Amino acid sequence: MKVSIYSKPELFKIIKDKGLPPNTAIVAFTDEGCGEFLDFPITADVLKIEFDDIRARDIPKERIVELLPEAHAIAVFVDQKIKEHKDIICQCDYGISRSAGLAAAILERYAHKGIEVFSNYRYNPNQIVFNKVYKELMKL
Repeated sequence: MKVSIYSKPELFKIIKDKGLPPNTAIVAFTDEGCGEFLDFPITADVLKIEFDDIRARDIPKERIVELLPEAHAIAVFVDQKIKEHKDIICQCDYGISRSAGLAAAILERYAHKGIEVFSNYRYNPNQIVFNKVYKELMKL
């Protein structure tokens, strides 16, 4: 299982230049209400999620429970694709926060290596994405 983190421009360039890697599934994040996802090939296995890059420290604690209701759907999609032996691409606008949080959750659940994303200075994993998706993955 390979888990990759990409920004929107990075993944666009890969798709344009080389095409989508074979045997790959994608979870793509974009901001709520904008709906601006990449034009993925028709055959691509993609889950599209609208979720703003919200930091837990920036909102009241009681609101966190309301955020990312798609966490269960993300977990089910990822778990199914891993069972199908697909590699996972985590993509968001900048490839730093939401996609990194998702990648860390996947790596922690399936390989106990989520810390590798948190310890990489290139990333700043979104805690809400990590915690909510990880919790849902552990329930499966």
